[in-house]
Amino acid sequence: WPKINSRITEQLVAFDHISSFQTWKEMEERLNCNKTFDQYNRRTLSSETEHWHNVLHRLVALTQTLAVQNLAFQATDRLYEPGNGNFLKFVELMGMFDGIMKEHLKKNKKQTNIQNELIDLLASKIRGKILFMTRPGKQDVNMVMEIQERFLAFAKLDDSSGEGMTEVLLQKLNEIGLPLTDMRGQGYDNRANMKGKNKGVQKRVPFFVPCNAHSLNLVLSDAAGCCTDTVNFFGVIQAIFVYFSTSTYRWDILLKHVGKSGLTVKQLFETRWESRVEAVRAIRYQVGEVYDALLSIADDATLTGTCGTKSHAEARSIAGKVLNFTFLCSLVVWHDILFEVNIASKTLQAVEFDLHEAIEQLAVNYWSDCSSASVLAIARELAESLGIQGRFSEEIQRKKTQFDYKARNEPVVNPEQSFKVNFFYQVVDTAIQSVRERFSQLQEHSKSFSVLYKIPELSSSSREVLFEQCTDLQSALMDGDSKDIDASELCDELMALARRVEPKASPKQVLVYICWNNMTSVFPNTFIALCILLTLSITVATAEHSFSKLKLIKTYLQSSMSQMRLVGLETISVEHDLAEAIRDFAAKKAREVL
Repeated sequence: WPKINSRITEQLVAFDHISSFQTWKEMEERLNCNKTFDQYNRRTLSSETEHWHNVLHRLVALTQTLAVQNLAFQATDRLYEPGNGNFLKFVELMGMFDGIMKEHLKKNKKQTNIQNELIDLLASKIRGKILFMTRPGKQDVNMVMEIQERFLAFAKLDDSSGEGMTEVLLQKLNEIGLPLTDMRGQGYDNRANMKGKNKGVQKRVPFFVPCNAHSLNLVLSDAAGCCTDTVNFFGVIQAIFVYFSTSTYRWDILLKHVGKSGLTVKQLFETRWESRVEAVRAIRYQVGEVYDALLSIADDATLTGTCGTKSHAEARSIAGKVLNFTFLCSLVVWHDILFEVNIASKTLQAVEFDLHEAIEQLAVNYWSDCSSASVLAIARELAESLGIQGRFSEEIQRKKTQFDYKARNEPVVNPEQSFKVNFFYQVVDTAIQSVRERFSQLQEHSKSFSVLYKIPELSSSSREVLFEQCTDLQSALMDGDSKDIDASELCDELMALARRVEPKASPKQVLVYICWNNMTSVFPNTFIALCILLTLSITVATAEHSFSKLKLIKTYLQSSMSQMRLVGLETISVEHDLAEAIRDFAAKKAREVL
């Protein structure tokens, strides 16, 4: 300390001190003028980020437009070359009129993978937002109760058995981050590998609801293949379409007879049952016009040569099948069946339709014992309009020599009785039996949740009966030892709610009442049960929307694209309303440049 003053003086004039002080002052001056290396790097990063943000605004809009419109993206990966695909060609177009894109193309001509990065990032952001929507959160008192269907991914399937499909499903759910224990009311179709009693996906992954639109399709498929006459009938319907549609000349003749405002013949599709309705309706109300068109072609002298002779022969052959009284009866029967099923199908696919209404719709019986008589009466009117007799052709029965005086199978000799037994009753009975089998699961679910459809009426019910119904619902929602609701608590909650909700309140109105009044903690079991009930899928037909998009996206130019990119494109195409990911990607690209 005695020499502290001299030491300080020496330090002030020391070279290291002066050099450090000078550096400090220079740094202070640069900081005040924003001229430091950090500031320079920060400004450069900000400038690059803004540049990429402007570029990506355009590229994301282009990517979304191509994906939503299901247009192919690429052919080659070079700019300004013929046939380089929609994406690069539109980028070139923007560069002609947009200064930002023009500058960008000068600097980044060799970046060929940006579209794939955009697709992957957009798809990833969309999936993340969808998964975020599935997380439990605080209920909004002003919430609008809305059930949404979202697309997440495709899964590669090597084993189409129930066990193989289950393993792929569970693995995919685990990768995505959706626990199966939190899933209720899953919807599957009713094919053999899905509904198997022991090894089907529905058996291995409960709690599920079969797709009723698909079940109706299978009911019709069962009925359509139950007897020879039915198979022959649809064969004639398809033959009529094929005959007219394969020639513009024959198609023009058909249009002249049915008129421009008439119904044109339609094609049958095995996987789209509604095509049967359209195909049969066109013949049912225009059978005379179709027959006249066939005769017109059969008698057309301008058709010569081998093709003309073949066309004449086919027209006469199909016309002869149309004049058959059995065909006319089949036409009436199947039109009535398909018409009624079409009403049921359209009703089942309505947005506001629920489980209870689906059961009521399917419980309607459209057929009675006297229906066959009305079918024959209408068929005779059609026969009269065609100028033929309204009766069945009698087949000559060949007598068989019997060693025993009793024949094991006595033939039905009355043609009308044979029609009723071998065709009409067989078709109707097959359809009814198929409905019972394929909709049995829906009946069970409706019975389990029936207590939730009459909550306003429960105030007059006895506690014993109500508790029994709540116990059944608790059992239906149990998975091993875990349960979603408690029967005793649910019983008390329902009795309390019955005194508070409006008379004739629907399950959805009750749920809105609970959420609107912020009473989810007061009625937790009722809230859970109603949420499960209202998310049970009556149909899952809209899920096929994703596959229709896939067929359009995967065109010839994209036949070699990777599976990951294809799934990304599909996600953007189906869930384009959730595609928002520009800022993150812009910052990422700017850091890569630096």
